[in-house]
Amino acid sequence: MGFREWLAGKLAPEMAREARAHQHLRMKLSEATTWLGYDFPVVDEAIFWAKVSSANYFRMSEDEYVCAVPEKPWIHQIGDFREHLRKKYPPPAPVSEEAMPL
Repeated sequence: MGFREWLAGKLAPEMAREARAHQHLRMKLSEATTWLGYDFPVVDEAIFWAKVSSANYFRMSEDEYVCAVPEKPWIHQIGDFREHLRKKYPPPAPVSEEAMPL
Protein backbone atom coordinates (compact mmCIF):
# COMPACT_ATOMS: atom_id res chain seq x y z
CA MET A 1 0.00 0.00 0.00
CA GLY A 2 1.40 3.35 -1.02
CA PHE A 3 1.28 6.61 0.86
CA ARG A 4 -1.72 7.89 -1.14
CA GLU A 5 -3.75 4.79 -0.35
CA TRP A 6 -2.80 4.98 3.32
CA LEU A 7 -3.74 8.67 3.48
CA ALA A 8 -7.03 8.05 1.67
CA GLY A 9 -7.76 5.27 4.16
CA LYS A 10 -7.24 7.70 7.06
CA LEU A 11 -9.17 10.63 5.55
CA ALA A 12 -12.03 8.77 3.86
CA PRO A 13 -12.02 5.09 4.88
CA GLU A 14 -15.30 4.20 3.14
CA MET A 15 -14.18 5.72 -0.18
CA ALA A 16 -10.79 4.00 0.12
CA ARG A 17 -12.54 0.66 0.72
CA GLU A 18 -14.75 1.20 -2.33
CA ALA A 19 -11.72 2.15 -4.43
CA ARG A 20 -9.92 -1.05 -3.39
CA ALA A 21 -13.04 -3.10 -4.20
CA HIS A 22 -13.27 -1.43 -7.62
CA GLN A 23 -9.60 -2.10 -8.31
CA HIS A 24 -10.04 -5.75 -7.28
CA LEU A 25 -13.07 -6.13 -9.55
CA ARG A 26 -11.16 -4.65 -12.51
CA MET A 27 -8.31 -7.09 -11.88
CA LYS A 28 -10.74 -10.03 -11.82
CA LEU A 29 -12.41 -8.84 -15.05
CA SER A 30 -9.00 -8.59 -16.69
CA GLU A 31 -8.14 -12.08 -15.47
CA ALA A 32 -11.43 -13.46 -16.81
CA THR A 33 -10.80 -11.79 -20.18
CA THR A 34 -7.36 -13.37 -20.35
CA TRP A 35 -8.36 -16.88 -19.34
CA LEU A 36 -11.94 -17.12 -20.66
CA GLY A 37 -12.13 -14.66 -23.54
CA TYR A 38 -10.57 -16.84 -26.23
CA ASP A 39 -12.59 -19.99 -25.55
CA PHE A 40 -15.82 -18.23 -24.60
CA PRO A 41 -16.39 -15.20 -26.83
CA VAL A 42 -19.68 -14.35 -25.12
CA VAL A 43 -17.80 -13.87 -21.83
CA ASP A 44 -15.23 -11.66 -23.54
CA GLU A 45 -17.95 -9.57 -25.17
CA ALA A 46 -19.87 -9.18 -21.89
CA ILE A 47 -16.77 -8.10 -19.98
CA PHE A 48 -15.84 -5.62 -22.70
CA TRP A 49 -19.38 -4.18 -22.59
CA ALA A 50 -19.21 -3.81 -18.80
CA LYS A 51 -15.81 -2.08 -18.91
CA VAL A 52 -16.78 0.30 -21.71
CA SER A 53 -20.15 1.10 -20.15
CA SER A 54 -18.46 1.92 -16.86
CA ALA A 55 -15.82 4.06 -18.57
CA ASN A 56 -18.50 5.93 -20.54
CA TYR A 57 -20.55 6.51 -17.39
CA PHE A 58 -17.63 8.11 -15.56
CA ARG A 59 -16.03 9.86 -18.54
CA MET A 60 -15.49 13.59 -18.55
CA SER A 61 -17.35 15.62 -21.19
CA GLU A 62 -14.16 16.23 -23.18
CA ASP A 63 -13.28 12.50 -23.29
CA GLU A 64 -14.12 10.49 -26.37
CA TYR A 65 -17.19 8.22 -26.24
CA VAL A 66 -16.43 4.55 -26.93
CA CYS A 67 -19.05 2.20 -28.38
CA ALA A 68 -19.53 -0.97 -26.34
CA VAL A 69 -20.67 -2.85 -29.46
CA PRO A 70 -18.78 -1.20 -32.35
CA GLU A 71 -20.94 -2.72 -35.10
CA LYS A 72 -24.12 -1.54 -33.31
CA PRO A 73 -23.40 1.84 -31.69
CA TRP A 74 -27.01 2.31 -30.52
CA ILE A 75 -26.67 -0.45 -27.89
CA HIS A 76 -26.23 1.28 -24.52
CA GLN A 77 -28.64 -0.41 -22.10
CA ILE A 78 -28.27 -3.91 -20.65
CA GLY A 79 -31.56 -5.05 -22.21
CA ASP A 80 -30.41 -4.10 -25.71
CA PHE A 81 -27.07 -5.79 -25.09
CA ARG A 82 -28.80 -8.93 -23.82
CA GLU A 83 -30.90 -9.11 -27.01
CA HIS A 84 -27.75 -8.61 -29.09
CA LEU A 85 -26.12 -11.57 -27.31
CA ARG A 86 -29.23 -13.74 -27.71
CA LYS A 87 -29.19 -13.16 -31.47
CA LYS A 88 -25.44 -13.62 -31.81
CA TYR A 89 -25.17 -16.65 -29.48
CA PRO A 90 -28.54 -18.46 -29.48
CA PRO A 91 -29.09 -20.74 -26.47
CA PRO A 92 -28.82 -24.47 -27.15
CA ALA A 93 -31.99 -26.40 -27.79
CA PRO A 94 -33.28 -28.30 -24.74
CA VAL A 95 -32.52 -32.02 -24.73
CA SER A 96 -35.54 -34.31 -24.64
CA GLU A 97 -35.81 -36.88 -21.86
CA GLU A 98 -35.80 -39.75 -24.40
CA ALA A 99 -32.37 -38.68 -25.65
CA MET A 100 -30.86 -38.56 -22.17
CA PRO A 101 -29.01 -41.69 -20.99
CA LEU A 102 -30.20 -43.34 -17.81
